[in-house]
Amino acid sequence: MVFASLISLLAGCGAPPAAVSGTAGGITFEASTSAFFGGPYVVIANGEVDCVDLAWIRRSYEDGVAPTDSSVELLQFAFNGDSSPTVAEGRVAVGVAANVSATLVKVAGGTPTFSRAEGGFLDIDTVEAESEAVGSFEGLAFEDGTLSGTFTATWCRNLRN
Repeated sequence: MVFASLISLLAGCGAPPAAVSGTAGGITFEASTSAFFGGPYVVIANGEVDCVDLAWIRRSYEDGVAPTDSSVELLQFAFNGDSSPTVAEGRVAVGVAANVSATLVKVAGGTPTFSRAEGGFLDIDTVEAESEAVGSFEGLAFEDGTLSGTFTATWCRNLRN
């Protein structure tokens, strides 16, 4: 009985939703991260974050104004372009003038910092509507560092245009 319980417990364990290497924007990502996608966004949070807590995500933020009362560290990708962009399969360039932007958002003690990637690539391998998106990113160049990684993001209805 104990052996069967241990096997079922271990079967539920797997790779974390995201694995990020590198440091940028004052953030060093840990092994346990949360990953979500929805609308035009893929969000990878440093630590455990719930989908309900992500309704504040936007394409751009006002300097000096915290978008949330919570302390958070995350990397967000935003698909830009046509009137209703969504996360789509394929390889895309990331940058300030590209169709996909990447922003590091850090809010600590009510003080926000934002950093935008100047270059890099995002690969979305698969997207299952209202289920999951699987992909990777490489060479995300920020002013103070570079990030690369992989993710399996769960759909989050709170991520909207």
